[in-house]
Amino acid sequence: MSTFGIVLDVTRSLTGGLDAAYAADPLTAALSGQIFTESPATNGAGQNQRKISFWPYRITRDEFVSNEPLVPIGSTLLGIPPLMVEIWYLVTPMTGSGDLDQLALEKALEYVYDLEGPLVVNGVETRTRVTFETPGADELFRLWSAMDTPYALACVFCARSVAIDSLRPPQRASRVLERYDRYQRVGP
Repeated sequence: MSTFGIVLDVTRSLTGGLDAAYAADPLTAALSGQIFTESPATNGAGQNQRKISFWPYRITRDEFVSNEPLVPIGSTLLGIPPLMVEIWYLVTPMTGSGDLDQLALEKALEYVYDLEGPLVVNGVETRTRVTFETPGADELFRLWSAMDTPYALACVFCARSVAIDSLRPPQRASRVLERYDRYQRVGP
């Protein structure tokens, strides 16, 4: 289960891991400490600086993990299952160097590809898995047009099955004590 702030915690976990990956590689060590989580269109982003935008640009419901049943908490309580969402990230290097931009994206791809199993957030293993995505040209066009920024080299990642807990109290349910089987003949 999650706690309040899981979206921020997932983002911090991913940016922290990517920052450590940058720091560990001599080719990208200069980018360590330069990741920010705002839009690449933010005023001053990337101007005369080496920065990496790791922007959570969209949150959607996880269509493959919806309508989950109530969760048994005890013999007489059923808990409300969490809302499962997907967080979509646009990663845009703005280093001022085409070569360094490519190295930064390659390291980000390598980092996400090497994430084994579920993501660990605040020391706790979650159901969340991170994948590299290939959005369509129309989606990318709409995204960059909405930012009113020229297209830049970027990639998209998706954190799937991020659990946002419900604040509703558990529902009371009684146990089944007796069952009656009744059969009726249908037809002649």
